[in-house]
Amino acid sequence: MNCGLSQQRIVQNFNEKVVIVFTEKTSNLTKEAIHKAMKETIPNHESSIYIWDSAVQESTQTTFDKIKLYESIIQKSNRVILTADLDYACAHAISKGKPTYIAFSGRCRSYLTQFYRWVSDAHLIRKLRLGKGKHKSTNVDDPYSYLGIHPDWGNGNKIFQYNHTMSFIKKAILQSRQETLTGKRKE
Repeated sequence: MNCGLSQQRIVQNFNEKVVIVFTEKTSNLTKEAIHKAMKETIPNHESSIYIWDSAVQESTQTTFDKIKLYESIIQKSNRVILTADLDYACAHAISKGKPTYIAFSGRCRSYLTQFYRWVSDAHLIRKLRLGKGKHKSTNVDDPYSYLGIHPDWGNGNKIFQYNHTMSFIKKAILQSRQETLTGKRKE
């Protein structure tokens, strides 16, 4: 997915404002590529796109101040779009009741695959899909996700409760044990 074109569609087609959050782990090469793509594809991007880079925030800011600023960004947002490597940020956005979209979830492995399957089955996230231009189909329920009718967003507070989480983990362990005993894969 071309980052510059995706941002361009969000800003120009949907008339949205975008906040790009860089963590301490975001490489300088990635940051430079995103800056370059914005300059090339979005005229006057300064009014529509804000970049929050936690690695270069003022050194006088405490960790608590950075957390408060990040919380404010999430609270003021209408929807959250994340890359699939940010499972903690996904859980945070879901817990705040924000519609959450995930990019690149098909590239996940191991526990990330299981996590995103779990939250997707609970209707807490949707895969990000930004079509080229305006949708020509009349079946568009959510222009940020795939075509068709989507179920209502799930309740993240209910899903992340201790009892529900423990029942999911218990079921996964029992299925894994059954696979080991019988030699057959789960359904």
